[in-house]
Amino acid sequence: MYTTIQNRKLSRVIPTRTKAPLQLVSLSNGTLDGHETMVDWRTDTIGGSTVGVYMKAIVGPEHQQGGPPKLSALKELMGKLVTNPNNSNDKKYIKGHLLNDNVGGPGEAYNLFPITAAANKEHERSIESPVKEWVNQGKHWVNYEVKVEEVDKSLDNYFIEDNYVDCKFVCEASLLAQNLNNELVETGNNVSSTIPSIHKRPSSAETIKNKAIFFDNMSEQRSDYKPSLSKAKGTDPWIDPTIMEEFATAYSVDPVSTKRILILQNGIGEATFAALEIIFKDHSYDYSCFSSPLKSAYTKLRNAGPKRVMEKLKEELKGGKSVVASKRKKSSFSTKEKKPKKPR
Repeated sequence: MYTTIQNRKLSRVIPTRTKAPLQLVSLSNGTLDGHETMVDWRTDTIGGSTVGVYMKAIVGPEHQQGGPPKLSALKELMGKLVTNPNNSNDKKYIKGHLLNDNVGGPGEAYNLFPITAAANKEHERSIESPVKEWVNQGKHWVNYEVKVEEVDKSLDNYFIEDNYVDCKFVCEASLLAQNLNNELVETGNNVSSTIPSIHKRPSSAETIKNKAIFFDNMSEQRSDYKPSLSKAKGTDPWIDPTIMEEFATAYSVDPVSTKRILILQNGIGEATFAALEIIFKDHSYDYSCFSSPLKSAYTKLRNAGPKRVMEKLKEELKGGKSVVASKRKKSSFSTKEKKPKKPR
């Protein structure tokens, strides 16, 4: 058995070849409203490295802090695949989390599988983003499952560019709510997504979402709880993905007004807005996946106060209160206001 210990809580990892029943084990910072995050993984071996091939979780806001992939994880396998960051997303591999690091997923081998950067973006957009929003923003619990299926590989080619590991991530997540008996029950809000990771091919997730009105018997303690985000973030910014999606929608409706409002903000100029355009078009808001220019632009938007900026943008789009279209520079020659002339 392959195990890890985090904060003295045992998380069980079972090699795929064993027939042991699935047993969820705590990966929690402590009980919250009588519940705690429980996770289990199944593993396999590919290219000389242990990889995660199955993850099952009941994950809530009190989850432990996750982290980026460790350098030692999947080392032998990744050495046989193209990882050059300058390659296009369909022609480079990354270590993909089964359980996202912002909802407690560790950067250990049992929680990682090699996928293309293109597939990783689709994974974040189609299912990780909703799960992070439900857990970290809404403070709910989620029944979450990720399976790695249809694995095909070729790792012994003369040119490393011809090596590949193809697969599909088959994911399901259901939003849970606490009823008056303090039981976690299904709400009818769920998302399922199948993400193909095929070498040298673009990735497009097949996603189904269901929404429903629900009641959650949430305590004040849970409402005020601050989840532990990924170690990869440290002091990095974190903008509510709902607000980011509002910006993306506004941009798609009226890019001119969106640009006009954003470049009025301190620190946001033409170059920064060009980077934000890329984020809005991709609908991908995971800071840890951004390039340096995108991280810089995201940080500047966060520093500008995204909620306040969004309100101004909504006013502009509704044709309400006009917004000044240029920044005024303070004059160093005169600080006195001119007195109005007296009427004759």
